[in-house]
Amino acid sequence: MSRKAEKFLDKLSRRDRERILKALRTLREDPFALDIEKLEETDFHRVRVGRYFRIIIYIDWENKTIVVL
Repeated sequence: MSRKAEKFLDKLSRRDRERILKALRTLREDPFALDIEKLEETDFHRVRVGRYFRIIIYIDWENKTIVVL
């Protein structure tokens, strides 16, 4: 995880931080178990985490990888 991401998570409440980390773990294990939606006119998707947070991802279908932005 990047230093910028760590600093962002450190500023959140414990509940929100755990919710985001849980979503990231789920992405690693079973990405399509989450609420994933394609963003219009882009190659990116978003994962909704709670009421206020979104994780932007890129799905590389050929290599079967997901990149978290």
